[in-house]
Amino acid sequence: MSHKVILHGMHRSPNFGDVLLTQILRDHLAELPGVQLKLLAPTDDVRRTLEVKEASLSNFLHADCVILGGGGFFQRMDGPKGALKTLVKYALPLFFAQLLGKPTAIIGAGFAPMPQKWLDRLLKIMISRCRTIAVRDQAGYDYLRRLLPAVKRDRIQRVSDLVFAIDESWIKPADRRWAEQIRHSLGSERVIAVHLSEPPSTNENYGMIAASLREVLKRGQGCGVLLLEDHPSAENGQAQAQTELAEILAPLPTLPVPYPGVERLAALLACADAVLTSKLHVGLCAATMGTPPFAVAKHRKNLASFADIEIAENCGLLGDAKPAQIDDIVQRFVNETGGVSVPDGVRMRAKAALQLAEKVIT
Repeated sequence: MSHKVILHGMHRSPNFGDVLLTQILRDHLAELPGVQLKLLAPTDDVRRTLEVKEASLSNFLHADCVILGGGGFFQRMDGPKGALKTLVKYALPLFFAQLLGKPTAIIGAGFAPMPQKWLDRLLKIMISRCRTIAVRDQAGYDYLRRLLPAVKRDRIQRVSDLVFAIDESWIKPADRRWAEQIRHSLGSERVIAVHLSEPPSTNENYGMIAASLREVLKRGQGCGVLLLEDHPSAENGQAQAQTELAEILAPLPTLPVPYPGVERLAALLACADAVLTSKLHVGLCAATMGTPPFAVAKHRKNLASFADIEIAENCGLLGDAKPAQIDDIVQRFVNETGGVSVPDGVRMRAKAALQLAEKVIT
């Protein structure tokens, strides 16, 4: 028996975290007998990377279910206009599928209150018919429990981010060897990784981080520094951030690594001794691989995920952070010598999210 499944999500950008979460969900569902997967509205790059065909709106007529999987879809609102755009992009296709009588589910997503009450009501209408809503953090779970009526609350499940369903064994040996060669090319016994979304010269907060790194590393024991991207450089300012950081941190050994794709970036995160990032899934992927992550977060959603794995002290909110807090995070990042272990309960909740997606299909 065949099962035609449409995966819906953040497929319009080759961003590391978005593609990684889709890949985890795709890999799990593709193992089920008879499952035929298609992606809704992916870019050509994402479709080729994941080796999944594109779904058209006409495919909804013949689909057996539609799954919105993995991501902070309803956490980053950017005001009422941004919230409405988010609802149209991510919730409306689910509602359309529901009107056609198709089972729908939201798996491993983030939620936060909408900026206005009428948008809360619109979200409620669009998702209330979902068979399952698996929420990746406690704050989002509590919000949905308040939003939906009591008779529908049993559909809401508290899970963890899908990234915690994988560990180091997910990395292919060839990618691990490649990452180890990159690490060894720095010639330093200890190697740390830094990933900033924007150049220090164009953003005061990132400039503060770069300055703190320079001062702390000057007093340190001579680390090698990998400068990472989580997105193709043509679409963002990360390549310029790498160039500027290499100049700021000179004469320390630094190595800018252009975005190498999902598997190889995961391998680099696993090979580093510690990771400092401004992006959620660079940090969470490092943690699931056993590498201590430190974050200067752009959004509050990062705080909830770091709290979920019991390292809340490693994450500061960039817009609210004082120089002393940035210095503290950077100091502990540079001096970190241990590993990190994701709690078993968190891993079990991430795997439970995949099983919930499986139940929607079968």
